[in-house]
Amino acid sequence: MAHLPALVTLRIRHNPLTEGPGLDMRLLVVAMVTRLTKLNGSPITDTERLQADLFYLKYFVKEYREGCPSFADMHPRYAGLIKEHGDPGRSEPQISTIKEQAIEVTISSGEKTFTKRLLRTTLVKTIQVMVQRQLKIPPKRQVLSWVDPANQRIVLDDPGRDLAYYYVVGDCVLTVEST
Repeated sequence: MAHLPALVTLRIRHNPLTEGPGLDMRLLVVAMVTRLTKLNGSPITDTERLQADLFYLKYFVKEYREGCPSFADMHPRYAGLIKEHGDPGRSEPQISTIKEQAIEVTISSGEKTFTKRLLRTTLVKTIQVMVQRQLKIPPKRQVLSWVDPANQRIVLDDPGRDLAYYYVVGDCVLTVEST
């Protein structure tokens, strides 16, 4: 599919290759077809594209590491995705990589705001503690959310997940609502 550069809309229905447990074929198709804007009638958001790219990198990292001779032919986007998002098989972090991962996030609740530089691996529960200290809102009463580049509100509803899970990007505003 990567060899079809003009493909922007695709419908895949009732195909045994795209159905079944354990594999999100939608993510794989989105990652493999660069210019795809709609899949099965649903638009592909920037957030979904990022999620698909990262999933694709992680899913095929073992094959990539093994140096399969036909890997580049079967996965022509893989090398470009590594340049764009980093090598998923890299085990030791580098200082420059950690510095590059830091994003500036403004946390806002009404008229009260504060800004922090955070790693994308920062857990939601860590942010909830910051909010409690800065804005005096207990974690159980906090509803954290942000608006992604496609103007979709995403609620950070799992304290055990990190910012990367919710595709939080730099220079964004995390909104805190008190319940």
